[in-house]
Amino acid sequence: MNYSAIKLHSVKNIETFYNEYDTLLKVSILQAIKSLVPFSIITKNNFIKFKLLPEYLKFKLSKLNDSTINAVEEKTPKIQVIVPLKIIFKTLNKYILIYCPLIELPYTDLQGNFILNGMKRGLVSKMVRQNGVYFNLRRKYGEDIYSAQLILNERSKYFIELFKEGIFIYNKFNKKINLINFLHFIGLNNSTISSISRYGTTEIFKNFYYFNSKEDIQELEKIKTLLNMLNPELNLKYLKNKLNFSRHLTSLKNSLISRTGNFLESSFAILGQDLISILDFLLDLKFKKRTLNDLDHFGNRKVESLGHLISAHLEYILPNKLFKILNLLFKSKFITSSLLIENLKESFNKNKISIKELLTVNPLIQYLEEVNSVSELMHKVRISSIGPGSLTQNQAGVAVREVRPSQLGKICILDTNEGPSSGLVVALASNARINKEGSIETLIHPNKKLRSYSKFLNSFEQESFLVSFENLIPRKQSFLNKYSTSITFEKGEIKSKTNISDTYYKINPSQLLSYTENLIPFLFYNDPTRCLMGARMQTQAVPLIYRNKPYILTGFESIIASKTSNLLRAYQEGVITKVTSYKIVLIDLFNREITYYLQKYKKTNQGTFIHQLPIVWPGERVLSGQLLTENQDISDSEFNIGNNLNVLYGSYYGYEYEDSLIISQKVLYKNIFTSIHFDIYEIKYSKYPIDTPEYSTLDLPKRTSYQKRHLDKLGIITEGSKVLDGDILISKISVSNLTLEDSPFSELIFSLFGTKLRQLQDKSISVPIGNSGRVIKTELFAVTNKATSTYGQNYLTLRVFVAKQRMLQIGDKLCGRHGNKGVISNIAEEAELPYNVMSQYPDIITGPLGVPSRMNLGQLFESLFGYNCVLKDKRLLINSLLNNNLNNNYTKTYLYTSLQSLKYYTGNKSLLNPYIPGKLLLRDGRTGYRLKGGAFMGTLYYSKLIHMVKDKVHYRTFGPYTEITQQPIKGRGKGGGQRFGEMEVWALEAFGASYTLRELLTSKSDDLISRNNLQEYLLNNTPLEPNYLPEALKLLIRELHGLSLNLEGFMVTDLLDGKLLPLNINY
Repeated sequence: MNYSAIKLHSVKNIETFYNEYDTLLKVSILQAIKSLVPFSIITKNNFIKFKLLPEYLKFKLSKLNDSTINAVEEKTPKIQVIVPLKIIFKTLNKYILIYCPLIELPYTDLQGNFILNGMKRGLVSKMVRQNGVYFNLRRKYGEDIYSAQLILNERSKYFIELFKEGIFIYNKFNKKINLINFLHFIGLNNSTISSISRYGTTEIFKNFYYFNSKEDIQELEKIKTLLNMLNPELNLKYLKNKLNFSRHLTSLKNSLISRTGNFLESSFAILGQDLISILDFLLDLKFKKRTLNDLDHFGNRKVESLGHLISAHLEYILPNKLFKILNLLFKSKFITSSLLIENLKESFNKNKISIKELLTVNPLIQYLEEVNSVSELMHKVRISSIGPGSLTQNQAGVAVREVRPSQLGKICILDTNEGPSSGLVVALASNARINKEGSIETLIHPNKKLRSYSKFLNSFEQESFLVSFENLIPRKQSFLNKYSTSITFEKGEIKSKTNISDTYYKINPSQLLSYTENLIPFLFYNDPTRCLMGARMQTQAVPLIYRNKPYILTGFESIIASKTSNLLRAYQEGVITKVTSYKIVLIDLFNREITYYLQKYKKTNQGTFIHQLPIVWPGERVLSGQLLTENQDISDSEFNIGNNLNVLYGSYYGYEYEDSLIISQKVLYKNIFTSIHFDIYEIKYSKYPIDTPEYSTLDLPKRTSYQKRHLDKLGIITEGSKVLDGDILISKISVSNLTLEDSPFSELIFSLFGTKLRQLQDKSISVPIGNSGRVIKTELFAVTNKATSTYGQNYLTLRVFVAKQRMLQIGDKLCGRHGNKGVISNIAEEAELPYNVMSQYPDIITGPLGVPSRMNLGQLFESLFGYNCVLKDKRLLINSLLNNNLNNNYTKTYLYTSLQSLKYYTGNKSLLNPYIPGKLLLRDGRTGYRLKGGAFMGTLYYSKLIHMVKDKVHYRTFGPYTEITQQPIKGRGKGGGQRFGEMEVWALEAFGASYTLRELLTSKSDDLISRNNLQEYLLNNTPLEPNYLPEALKLLIRELHGLSLNLEGFMVTDLLDGKLLPLNINY
């Protein structure tokens, strides 16, 4: 079989986001500063000129903690951009050179992540409209209104609309302005306008001039306002020379020609000619000489990442900051150069530009998903059309959300969010890349008969090529080739063509999907919704202690390993000299020593771990870019995060109800799905105010010795301790003296015990419910610099790392690669499960009804092919398009052929029964009798999801209550519980528990008199009085009184001869 046509390519698309940030540091900041120099100030004493020297920019990284290898321990590591400033004294004929910190940017690590407040964060790239001119048509009051939208940058958007009474230009900040008045203001008269325009001598232009003569002269002020908004820093004289607007449009010329035609005729377009050309284009649309292009064409969109976000913010804030500094200097009175330098440094330090606030509030800056390597990769290739300065969920219609032919090969056709953001948050396709302009390009491959190379094309360029989605295999009889059909993409449309020519390009169908979708074998046998579910669940699978590589491969497992950022790669070619568990030492070709430090059990944002292992040995020669390590979910350069298990599709005493799973005890005993998770507990000790210090101690009030059994003499947990729910990890108490020093009681206490009365408050940290584990590390940080602590009050920080070993239990969730997920309902003994003639027991039993109802048939093919691979001890790399490339039933034929060969390979003729093909004959493990009919059993690749039952189940015996109603408080984190509501009252009424119900509604609730009586009864053994009215009933009576409804109570007794005794319920 020829697999050369389905060769998988790995495109460098993730690196684009890293390179954009490098471009920001090296180019964008330099250009922004260059556009603002030089500045000069005239004072009473001197003429002083300030000259920024951007070519000598310096970058300074904030000092990291010496005890750590990476920057995670630093709360917010920063890069300071230091600008050299040259101060020239004209009158004194001398200059001074000083270095001023101007900007603080976030530090990005080698993986492209940046750290804010100690947490790794990533940016979801934003998709916006390309800069250019877009024409549109809308109807208003029965009239067709043609309009042109000019997008110059993110903040500069202008509109030109064509009405019956004239043509107007405006932006979103001011009212409409007549375009003819605008052209007159910038220096064009009527004759000049008529000579430039193709419609200058027509009747419609005369109408424009006629309506223009009626305009009020006050519109001149509106024009000045509009021009000033184009560039507030430049004066009106500069704008009148027509440089600003045309500078933007000139840079757009090349990209506009491909979208709207070459209607900008002059190679050096100026403002008036550009606007008149746009007016001619609108008139062409009005007279049906041109047609409107597709506004939602994918070529009209571009992707903006972190570098563009920061550079756009700097363009807006940098001039204001510099002008503010100069104004401060102008107002200050300095005489000597030393005083000037001091003022300058103080001004720069006060007005330092920090990007941290921008990144903290931006919704596109999110905590990095690090459940596994795939989840981090998919988070980095995610693209959103909603965000600041872009669309909202309510504004986006179907045209923006739907999949268009121009998106194929650039955006994954399956991967998107569910709910209101469906179609707005998407993922980059596997072989797509982002060019320097922000456009997304895809890779196409030439036919063998074409003497060409593979090339990257954007959406507009791709329309000029004939692209086929299938690999056409020519027949021996050439006349039969004209009957072969192929799905092609041509001129923006998808067609089914016969007798396709030899001059075509082809796209691998895997390019239509993203990375997680391409990890699903037999993808095209599944329903699209189940494929999306299976892809999402692979990003939620937790790394396991013991894992296996899948028997059925798609080829993208190795591509994931090449894309992930959690592996170490060689920067230079060289020889390995030393390998340990935590570092690798390499000597390169220039005899330089390079040390690579490995991450050992590092906690991720989601509580999983990153653990790297070396895969090289001393003396090995490595090449540049070669992998040096593997990690928790990548081994042998392949992504694997699960295990191969025998799966039986059948029934087991009803435990398979609603897609539940029955697990064999063998899976539990072998730790097949055992995972490790981390929790970090941190506490800070304050020394202010002085009269209430905080410290750790072993003498904790109201704590049992069992809870303190693992604490040392300082009240800190010892490393290696096995802690359970409720155990104390870090002790902390605050002591404050009572204000009773002069009272006789305090003197009595002092004379008896030798100490004063003190108030102790226990602030210790205990292990929450369901988070038992083992303490692996404790860290102690002494704060010596007041500036680094919160308000200068904390003098000590203590951090405890707890590792949790989560074994499989009832309630955990497992999933396959086809969206087939289930919750464990029973863990059965292996001897009680069915078995086949080869004495093989299933590891998992799942209900068979989930397959036809959800139409994910790919798991059936994976089961049988996987079972074949287990018995033959081999792995299978399967192409999902075997049927399309060869014939319609090739996969089914190949499957039956492999099962037939397996029957002879093992000598077991019952493996392929012609009456029940694909099924096996089983016996009951409890009775030994043969089960009726056959059952489907095979080998599937299963993973464990992060949705574990220990994180969700919560219980409490006692805890805090609310002050008013005395009900348990809400929230799992606060130790809350189930409130006793109406339905719980019904339950007690059904069981006749009247005394318990009365106690709950009165003494244990808001009956204040009964609560006091009960307290006296328990403490002083006083008589227990009957219950009174609770406060809730009294409140209800008052509310009824507000509605003019009176509520009275009566008592019926024999002592009054049948008369009613009124009860006073007023208070």
